[in-house]
Amino acid sequence: MTDWTDKLSSKERVQATVELLSEPATPEEIADEADVSLSETREIIRSLVKDGIAKRVGDKVDVNINELARRMSEDDFEE
Repeated sequence: MTDWTDKLSSKERVQATVELLSEPATPEEIADEADVSLSETREIIRSLVKDGIAKRVGDKVDVNINELARRMSEDDFEE
């Protein structure tokens, strides 16, 4: 079985990890799960927050489920 680090970029792994959160997580937890350095994870999280995919909850990060649902709905219309 191929490791997901071979198939996905750092940004894709961090984004996938954030999108699958069942509860807010620290950047450290996300970095560990995504197998990405903490500094790079923080940079990617800033971008995801700016894009509306993630949101800050105190010192943790959570998926912005409303934005994710909206984007998924838009994808359905494009097919």
